[in-house]
Amino acid sequence: MVLRKELVQVHQKYASQEEALRSIAQTFVDLGVVKESFPQAIIDREAVYPTGLPASEFDIAISHCDSDHVNESAIGAVVLDEPVEFEMMGGMGDGPLSVRLIFMLAIKDPKAQVPTLQKMMAIIQNQQLLKDIREADTAEEAFDLIAPALAE
Repeated sequence: MVLRKELVQVHQKYASQEEALRSIAQTFVDLGVVKESFPQAIIDREAVYPTGLPASEFDIAISHCDSDHVNESAIGAVVLDEPVEFEMMGGMGDGPLSVRLIFMLAIKDPKAQVPTLQKMMAIIQNQQLLKDIREADTAEEAFDLIAPALAE
């Protein structure tokens, strides 16, 4: 799985979870990484299997969908200026989470999903890394922080 520089954004603002997911997913479509069906598949999966996770600095979401909507594997990351509400993964939460970082995964090989999610969990548990990502001024700065954590 590869974090794509052109799929990393900072200082984004969205009115809702759906707007955020559609916008981010459309960037994947525009790059040809995924099929036209990808944005709706992301929205539909999120409704059934929420992807919000509490983290030490702020809440994050790891949105993804089935591999049949994917042309090639890629990871995107979007840092939000204002949080967007997501339900907690696994229905564990009492209420919505206020997500400030959205990872979007396009996974072509289903076997790559678990190792990729394990790397994501290491990021979630790294309080200083999350703080640095949130404070990144540019997409390139955010990319340079996230890429090594996913490459290990």
